[in-house]
Amino acid sequence: MLEPLCFTTEQKAAYRSAYAPNASDDQFNLFINECQRRALIPGVHVFFRLQNSKEYDQKLQREVTVQKVLMITGINALRLISERSGNFEGYGRFTYYYGDTDGNPTIKSDIPLGRIPHAVGVEMYRKGWRQPVFATARFEAYVQLKSDGKPNRMWATRGEEQLAKCAEAQGHRLVAPEECGNLYISEEFEHTEPQSEPDTLKELADNAGRTVMEPPKPVVAPAVNQAAANTGTAPKPQPTTAPVVEMALTEEKNGGPGAKCAFDIPVEAKPQPPAPKPAQATPAPAEGGLFANTTPPEPKNETRRLPEIPTLDAAAPASPAQPVVSPKPPTTAVQPAAPVQTGDAPATPAEYAVFINQRATKIIRDKLPKTGMKDIDCANGVKNYLVKCSGKTGLKQISKADFQRLLTVLENATPEDAAAIVKAVK
Repeated sequence: MLEPLCFTTEQKAAYRSAYAPNASDDQFNLFINECQRRALIPGVHVFFRLQNSKEYDQKLQREVTVQKVLMITGINALRLISERSGNFEGYGRFTYYYGDTDGNPTIKSDIPLGRIPHAVGVEMYRKGWRQPVFATARFEAYVQLKSDGKPNRMWATRGEEQLAKCAEAQGHRLVAPEECGNLYISEEFEHTEPQSEPDTLKELADNAGRTVMEPPKPVVAPAVNQAAANTGTAPKPQPTTAPVVEMALTEEKNGGPGAKCAFDIPVEAKPQPPAPKPAQATPAPAEGGLFANTTPPEPKNETRRLPEIPTLDAAAPASPAQPVVSPKPPTTAVQPAAPVQTGDAPATPAEYAVFINQRATKIIRDKLPKTGMKDIDCANGVKNYLVKCSGKTGLKQISKADFQRLLTVLENATPEDAAAIVKAVK
């Protein structure tokens, strides 16, 4: 066995922040002490995970749910850990067992046959042992299912290879029990996935009797046009910046015009020229609210758009704040304002990675399991919450602003309230 590691206080704090932010002191100390003793680096060889388990409580005289610390690794890391123990001396053969017409596992093959096996076994050699060990894993014991009881996509298409990894993991723990003991790969844990989402997780745990927090109300802000206007070739005005056309928008209701525009254009102490009729502004795309598939509160089914820009009336009296002098026609028309960018574009790949791989994963892994939800429940609930409340059809269509707003709600909520929020989204 390798020499134990000794992490500094700063390293421990970094590992806890990155991989176990919601672990208790006892849970994290158990995990990090095992990592040091076995010379395992968190995030490279092993990951922290809490698993809900049913145990019988002698005091309460009933079964209770407790959280146990698991050390999760990958098959490649497990091979490395077993090899550096000095006891592992290689593999023998893999054997794939299949059921015959009567369902008996009498068909054997050295290669996968492309159908669901009964079991997979592997020979592994240990230094000083006369015979190899033979580790076997049954398909029914490890298969991961959808809610309809059928294997999920990975186990349906690669069930033989998945089962072979489970058998190999067992063999490594037999060959190197000190180094590989209590290290498990994710394929060894049973869980059920929903039929509609084979890569996410099943329905939420029962929260009956709890007060459900309402999801955030939709927020739809009107677009504001702030583009600069061209005032022509008349003598330059005193302000150094281009004149700005400010538009005061009102909502269109019941088919009426419902729009008013006020212009505030700086000029010199000269006659205010009549402005030609500008072109109609292109409506800005409306920004979706939190619930795009629902009707906004008031008025029902209302549509917001930029109104047409009216012409300036040359006969209208000038504002008291602007001196009236002899008119002089401009040579260039006032340009219509450009549409406002609503910021509803999908998040960039870098932003998406931060929102999903860090923030959403932290909620799924560390916050929601505290309410008794399984990992499969947590991931499915968070994905459904993000997609439905953003009004998009998939995670990669959600904008940066929607990601920020929706994830902040779950991050600031207690574990129980966060679970209630994702459950409330249908």
